[in-house]
Amino acid sequence: MSVLTEISEGERTGKGSHSGSNLSIASNPDSEVAKVSATTDNGEVHYGDRLLDDLMNTFCDRLQAACPRKIDGCLAIQFVMVEPQSLKTLVNVGRPAHQIIFDPDRVHYVVVDYDPQTKIVVLYDSLVEKDSNATNLLTEPIRKQVYSLFSHLFQDKTIQLAISRSYDRQTDTWSCGYRSLACMVDLARQRNPCETEYCMRSIFAFFQKVIGESKVEWVDFENAYFGQPRQCDGQNVTLVRLHQDLTFDEVSVPVPSYPEIPCETEVEVQIHSRSPTTAIVSSLEVDTKSENSFRQLKITRLYSRMLSPFLQMRNFLRSRHISQDL
Repeated sequence: MSVLTEISEGERTGKGSHSGSNLSIASNPDSEVAKVSATTDNGEVHYGDRLLDDLMNTFCDRLQAACPRKIDGCLAIQFVMVEPQSLKTLVNVGRPAHQIIFDPDRVHYVVVDYDPQTKIVVLYDSLVEKDSNATNLLTEPIRKQVYSLFSHLFQDKTIQLAISRSYDRQTDTWSCGYRSLACMVDLARQRNPCETEYCMRSIFAFFQKVIGESKVEWVDFENAYFGQPRQCDGQNVTLVRLHQDLTFDEVSVPVPSYPEIPCETEVEVQIHSRSPTTAIVSSLEVDTKSENSFRQLKITRLYSRMLSPFLQMRNFLRSRHISQDL
């Protein structure tokens, strides 16, 4: 078991420059970040080093073991790359699946999430840009691994893939592994990964805790702090169809609108919900002079004002049966 230690920002900076984008690493295989191993001579892993596959696999194993829901994925990262023919028996059509994928072209980790309700695969890539071309993200290794993981779940062997463009973007060359682990935890606890501005030191501290203990309880994952809340545009996604020959094409999706419904009197609604995915409304406190006015508060208004953009997007896709009609 490797010993994990944290070093100061000054010490990390002294080890070499970590500025720029991961896109430049692929053209410089001798760069420090591009090395497969980021351990020091005594086996320690420092804050700011690229995380090792084996340690990330151990983290995901313990996340999957602790999660009260049955989730697929969490497979060894290298296994997905070298054993594609074995994946069909490990990912089931009726169960959510979360998986970290390594892109050797960019020396970069991403996360893919299969939603069995919408039958859509969502890609979370921390190098995403709001208006960038999908080709920059869907490199050949990414397409191969996504297809190997999920093609058997789609009757026509064409994968419906949504690229989330609201995901927190990295500005360094080393944090993709940290972000991928936090994303995996957020997905397992049914939270939107796009709604957190990830703090690398907080993620690293929790990573140390999980790796340093033989067993981690679910409550530890449920309560893990990864950063400050951030607003995101859940409708800012790019939908593509990934075909058997690994080509893909983008799909235009109309943006849903939720018009305001007039009420005779002002209705003030306050929602208390620990997780937005467990229920639309868990507790309501209403201040109104007219009971009839409250009855006029339609579900569209609840969607418009209270649901997160992430859930708006998913519910919209489900209501339009986009995964079936494309």
